[in-house]
Amino acid sequence: MKRTFSILICVFFAIALLTSCSSYSPSDVGSAGAPPTNILTSGSGPMPSAPQDSNSSEESVGPLPILTPSQAGGRKLSYTVTMHLQTTSFIPGMRLLLDAVSDTGGFLEEANLRGRDMRETETERSADFSFRVPSEQLTELLVLIENNYNLWSLRQTTIDSTEDYQRGDNRLDDLRKQEARLLEDMRELGITAEDRLALEQRLAQVQIAISDLLAQQSSIEYNLNYSTVIVYLHEVIFPEIIEEAPEEAPPTFGERFNETVLSSVLLFVSFCQWLAIVIVAAAPVLLILVLLAAIALLVYRIVTKSINKRKQDKAASSTGEQKED
Repeated sequence: MKRTFSILICVFFAIALLTSCSSYSPSDVGSAGAPPTNILTSGSGPMPSAPQDSNSSEESVGPLPILTPSQAGGRKLSYTVTMHLQTTSFIPGMRLLLDAVSDTGGFLEEANLRGRDMRETETERSADFSFRVPSEQLTELLVLIENNYNLWSLRQTTIDSTEDYQRGDNRLDDLRKQEARLLEDMRELGITAEDRLALEQRLAQVQIAISDLLAQQSSIEYNLNYSTVIVYLHEVIFPEIIEEAPEEAPPTFGERFNETVLSSVLLFVSFCQWLAIVIVAAAPVLLILVLLAAIALLVYRIVTKSINKRKQDKAASSTGEQKED
């Protein structure tokens, strides 16, 4: 019976061991302690070399429909971009921004800097910049700004001057035809002086209109080739977190006793020092008082001795008279 029971226990143990081995897979070794493979990691690209506020280098200005003049298909599009940026490294961030604009071939139109008072070290600084940037390089500049600063807000304005430019071209063609006719009329023979004067005045008006239209067309072309970028750069200072000191335990009886004894000894020593200083300071006065007291005592003794002598002499004389009687 005991042997049969032992055999049954061994069989049951073997079945349990085989069952646990079949449910175990070697592939579970690597997946047990490893993180899931579908975790997104941002910022996998190389970190930019400027301030500490960089976002992922894979981000781009996707929502901003910026077309370069060569991509606009003949349309006259000019852009004005206004941005508010935040940074924790103000001076390096400002230098990076100026260098980036210079590298694109742009230039600085206006700058306003509000620095920090040396008496208030925690004051946040800010600066305003107005740049002109080649439209061909505008997208590249915006991507660099997004990757190196915290983009707080952005406002983009697009102006389509295609129709104005075409109307200007048409008007310019008409004025040049008028100019050519007036010049041809002035070359005709037999015109009177009054007619020549009227033609000259009309020609001057046409040439002034041509000059104004050329300036207008040149301004449109300039805005087309150079976009306006306005940047408000703000410094951010995070307050330092000060750890609270742990509460101290109340002093024990021994600590209080030692502190009281020490305080008493220090008080006695301080009193002795004060007394010594008073004695040294009053020494000249005390010396004069001692001398005056000694003189007074000497005079008192002399006077007392003289009085006593007189009394003795008087007593002796009175005794002699009584004996004679």
